Amino acid sequence: MAHVDALSRAPVGKEESLDEALMERQTVFQLICQDEHVMMCQTADAEVAHLKKMVEESPTEGLGTSYVVKNLLLYRRYQDKLLFVMPKSMRKSLVVTAHDLSGHPAVDRTMANVLQDF
Repeated sequence: MAHVDALSRAPVGKEESLDEALMERQTVFQLICQDEHVMMCQTADAEVAHLKKMVEESPTEGLGTSYVVKNLLLYRRYQDKLLFVMPKSMRKSLVVTAHDLSGHPAVDRTMANVLQDF
């Protein structure tokens, strides 16, 4: 058998079907839009959840003049815009992302970019 190399031998072991092989290698990605991610984080943050509850109970009094709940998301009114209320768990990553994706501007420009949406 000296003339037989490893490539010419029949495979040893259990033969696996193509479907089984693909199922083992299949990777599932879950895509979450920005609104859904903010909603999950707002729900998990006790402070934001409490604020949201207060606004829902009395939307025209007190905090209801500065905040609004729309499509299950808590927004803050700022210069005629509705901006997401960012939970603490998202704040650092939001600022770092805004800074990095806009060419590493100074603090003032980074905050201006953040205030456009959040």
